[in-house]
Amino acid sequence: MLPSLNLLLVDLLHDEDFQATDFISGEPVANMQVMDFMANMYRPLFKDDRPDACQLYGALNIPVSDNGLGLCSFDATPYSHDAASIVDDSAWLTVWTSPGAISQPHMDHYGATQYFVHLFGQKLWLTWPPTPHNVVFLDSLHRQKADLNRTKICLENLEKLEFFLVKEPGRAFVLKPNTIHACMSISGSCHSAIRVWSLDHWEESCRLMRWGIQWLTKQFEKDHIASNVTFDIEKLEDEIEQWKTLERRGPKSDLRLELMLKEVLSIAGDVIKLKETIKL
Repeated sequence: MLPSLNLLLVDLLHDEDFQATDFISGEPVANMQVMDFMANMYRPLFKDDRPDACQLYGALNIPVSDNGLGLCSFDATPYSHDAASIVDDSAWLTVWTSPGAISQPHMDHYGATQYFVHLFGQKLWLTWPPTPHNVVFLDSLHRQKADLNRTKICLENLEKLEFFLVKEPGRAFVLKPNTIHACMSISGSCHSAIRVWSLDHWEESCRLMRWGIQWLTKQFEKDHIASNVTFDIEKLEDEIEQWKTLERRGPKSDLRLELMLKEVLSIAGDVIKLKETIKL
């Protein structure tokens, strides 16, 4: 079955943890009901020009349900058919944004590859690889509230910018571990995504997990500790467990698995030391 707005709405109405995001402030919207969110997304169709009629809202993590977009049977090819890769066994998640919404430059996760399927609309993606220069520059911006100048600052300071416009329904694409990215929704647009771990990327993933540990350590040298430190440590632990799962499932003849596991176990030890330091 092909993706459709109808199937997206089924998923949205079944999302028990629905949370809207305001794309002007970059912050979650407290207590916004699903029907209010939907009404806001549809208002441009009725040319409602009141100043408060249409805000730049989006929903960032809509779980794909069995009776919604799950009927489309998304498949993270080629990773889902590769013994040297593992695809997240949790649900695909969908992002739905209103026209004009901008996601300021950021990176997701710590070491996971992200696999995307574009569903509808037009969206411009700006990406930068996590080179040593880029992650050092992003260090002070990571997990901080994104102001409206962040894209301009990153365009001026990050290296190796690439950009592409996605508008073909069903187009799949991949962002390798910790790719820094920003998105601009030219129209109302939507994509679904899932995480992937591949032996082709494990060395880069380990480098970025270690960067994540270093970044977290720095938070405790500051007067103000980032509020999501605990969440980030849990994300790192999840990344480590996924690599361990790949080692158990992967081809035993692959020397990369042995090398990867040794490195991952070393990183796991560093995370344990970090947790002991901050007494989580």
